[in-house]
Amino acid sequence: MVAVLKTGTGACRSIPAWGAGGCRCDSDVPDLKADNSLKEAAKILPEGWNISIDIERGSAVVSIWDNDGEPIDNSEYEDIDLTQEIKNAVAYAVQYENDHKLADKRRSRQRY
Repeated sequence: MVAVLKTGTGACRSIPAWGAGGCRCDSDVPDLKADNSLKEAAKILPEGWNISIDIERGSAVVSIWDNDGEPIDNSEYEDIDLTQEIKNAVAYAVQYENDHKLADKRRSRQRY
């Protein structure tokens, strides 16, 4: 499944918040696609973790927060491909959670 952001004059009418004539879409703007990688990332991302993608003219930034709502510094990945940046953020979250589960398991064994 591929999510498609429709552009052009007809697309604006389907977004109620923009209202009639509120959008300045041009028909020469191509359709934008977000493939299954975003849905797969959402399935794998550990409970409570959050990844956001902020897009503005000329750049896109991936941000990640842990399950306590604390931001994670991922600035070392900022200049790579956006898909890889998302993959790295998910991998970090999964590895962090796995490391903490292992540490918790070791602590619980030491108590007995």
